[in-house]
Amino acid sequence: MALVKLSVAGFSLMIAKLWMPLLSLDWYWYALIFALAAIKPMAKALGK
Repeated sequence: MALVKLSVAGFSLMIAKLWMPLLSLDWYWYALIFALAAIKPMAKALGK
């Protein structure tokens, strides 16, 4: 599982490096993306 996380992080950094407009977003867009991506896993973890 750790290798999957590492590969996703590497892929994300590669996309950010290749597509510069992605890095020009304001900080709150990244926070919004994080919050939306974390809703389902957090709900599943807290539901147990």
